[in-house]
Amino acid sequence: MMRRCSTFAVVAFVTFSAACAKSSADGGCNAEEMAGLRKALPTVTDADARARIISVGLGEACTDLPKGIAKAMVNASNDPATRSMLVASAVADNLGFVKGACPDVEQTFGAIAVANPDERGAIAYKGCALSRLDLVTEAEMTTAMNAVGSSALVAAAVFVWLGDHGMPKAEAKSLARGMLLLP
Repeated sequence: MMRRCSTFAVVAFVTFSAACAKSSADGGCNAEEMAGLRKALPTVTDADARARIISVGLGEACTDLPKGIAKAMVNASNDPATRSMLVASAVADNLGFVKGACPDVEQTFGAIAVANPDERGAIAYKGCALSRLDLVTEAEMTTAMNAVGSSALVAAAVFVWLGDHGMPKAEAKSLARGMLLLP
């Protein structure tokens, strides 16, 4: 006698199978792709190359990231002008995601847009209250904003997102700081 599976059993199996591909220690990202990223990173000493590898790797491995954010991260290797436009668009289209790191993102992003370049890091640090995250100092944020522009806000949001999805804080911090060109 053949038994019929209930719709619930099929959905539960599919959900469980999909969950197995993503472990919480990997921040909700694909475990195999994260293992590959972890293996590649120790061999990369150039900070800019490391930032691109982390951005592209997370953008591809973390399929639950908002699509615009993931697209901007995967395209991190584009020229700076294109990258800047992609990131600005991704932030504007995904304010809820960025609010995880910067609760007052609209006002802060607006202030950054009209500020002198040397002031942008301090505006981001204070406007987003980044001291609460234990990710960067104000001086480091200034350095990062000068180097990667608004991608710095995306890196902070990714840091929060990875932690919220179960990645150990030390690893999430290391990846986010790598995106910021920081050790």
